[in-house]
Amino acid sequence: MCVNNFIESCKNESLEIFRNHSSNDTIDFIEEVNTSKTDLIQWRSFIFLGGTKFRFMFETQFSTITLLSLATDKFSDVQELDYIDHVKDFMREYCNLIAGKIKAAFEKETDAYLSLPIISKDYNVENLFSVPADQIDRSSWSIGENKMKININLYYYEKEKFESYDFIKKHLEKTDNSIEFF
Repeated sequence: MCVNNFIESCKNESLEIFRNHSSNDTIDFIEEVNTSKTDLIQWRSFIFLGGTKFRFMFETQFSTITLLSLATDKFSDVQELDYIDHVKDFMREYCNLIAGKIKAAFEKETDAYLSLPIISKDYNVENLFSVPADQIDRSSWSIGENKMKININLYYYEKEKFESYDFIKKHLEKTDNSIEFF
């Protein structure tokens, strides 16, 4: 499987899992028309996936207001003072769901580990990977509805080792997309 097929699988999974997690079927991919710095990005949630043969970081960039808009049903019973904490928990769980699905594909063939999902306002990707920026590849996309969107980045390196993982796409396509929530 090539990296492009893997990224396409991750994009599709990110959308389906977010639809299920938010209970909002109207969310879709958003074509980037304007990439100016006017986005209301307040937070970044990310999670690492790794093993001896690969390293990835799945990252979302979002604002509290965006999440409240996209997942209205999930926050309808939440007190206004608790919105920020619930939004952060929602996005940590979202990262965990995506990473868990990818990890399950890898661990059948090689060692695979997950970090805990992390919320941050800002960080340096080079420092997180401990490699220069020119060795880190990134694929980006956005999901949402209307003007409300979440930006998603998948960072990875050691591309040549990754090219041999045909089993990932097959696993992602065969697994059940249903998600059970607490």
